[in-house]
Amino acid sequence: MTHPLKNISMVELQIALSDTLQKLTNRACVVTVNDIDFQESDDLPETKSAQISLHLRFPPDLRDRDIPF
Repeated sequence: MTHPLKNISMVELQIALSDTLQKLTNRACVVTVNDIDFQESDDLPETKSAQISLHLRFPPDLRDRDIPF
């Protein structure tokens, strides 16, 4: 059985994570996925695991009054 994350592109994953974080934080967020390590377990062969290394950036909101000009 193929790992579910292998059915989507890296760009689709980054967009989905970015959209979700923007909704949760109410801030613009840029997500860069650096690496996905697909892991297999001999104990639970039907369980699909992956470790994701990513970088998150929250650019400043120019409408934020705490930012000096």
